[in-house]
Amino acid sequence: MAGRRQPTDRGYVMLMVLLLMLALTAIGAISITSTASNISVAGANKVSNMAQVVATSGVEATMVMAAMNPGTFINYVTVNNGTIAMADFSADFYDRSNDGSGSFGRETTNVSNVFWQSRMTNAQMSGRAPGYQLGEQCFLRYTSYTDGTYGNQPNILDPADVGRNVERNALARDLATLYVGPISCP
Repeated sequence: MAGRRQPTDRGYVMLMVLLLMLALTAIGAISITSTASNISVAGANKVSNMAQVVATSGVEATMVMAAMNPGTFINYVTVNNGTIAMADFSADFYDRSNDGSGSFGRETTNVSNVFWQSRMTNAQMSGRAPGYQLGEQCFLRYTSYTDGTYGNQPNILDPADVGRNVERNALARDLATLYVGPISCP
């Protein structure tokens, strides 16, 4: 009776089905863990990119301030110990509209800590500047370090809030060389 199954064959098939289900469950669990990790990395990357955008906008605003009135810029930097902050321009430097049309899209409602600050260092008189002939005009050359911060200010009294917001905070720095002038040569 070759067509008839033995009772032990049924147990073997059941064992194989259970092992297959166990393998599929393990693959599913690994996929879920991998997906959650990828989502977390993508979110952290977005926050990091936004901090870089904030720092870059700080560099550009500082350059505009220097280009608009070089003498006033040099005096301002001197009086403020080389520091130019976002608040020096406007309290509403970024559009905080929460309808998705603002500077940070719909993330505006989740962001409470966005600012930049530029620090001018290494001021040196220079007769050379891009676009000008040597010795024609004098310029003050600064090295500018602009830090951009993007994220949430966690509630330090709530440990769960601190842990939740750690991944949604980033700091970025831009380095630039600014030639401010032309100014009177010494």
